[in-house]
Amino acid sequence: MDEWLKFLIATACVVIIAAGGWFAWSQYREWSDRQKIEQARTYLFNRAKAAPDEREKVNAYCKATLRHIADGGTDNPFINDDGSACRAFGFGR
Repeated sequence: MDEWLKFLIATACVVIIAAGGWFAWSQYREWSDRQKIEQARTYLFNRAKAAPDEREKVNAYCKATLRHIADGGTDNPFINDDGSACRAFGFGR
């Protein structure tokens, strides 16, 4: 077999393996990001003592939390995390 053909086949193999690795990594990152979002949402609903379908309860909790933060209240060590989660999910507006 000619040397150029061996090189061409080897190069094609490297490209295919690299593309497969890139695809697998991007799928993992998307899955990981979705998991983090779901964990943050679950955290927020747990802090609001709300069931998964009680968005109004979470919205009321977030309004109170954001109001408390705006008034300078940082007595609760979790208040800033709660406020960030409320803003990220669009609650409390």
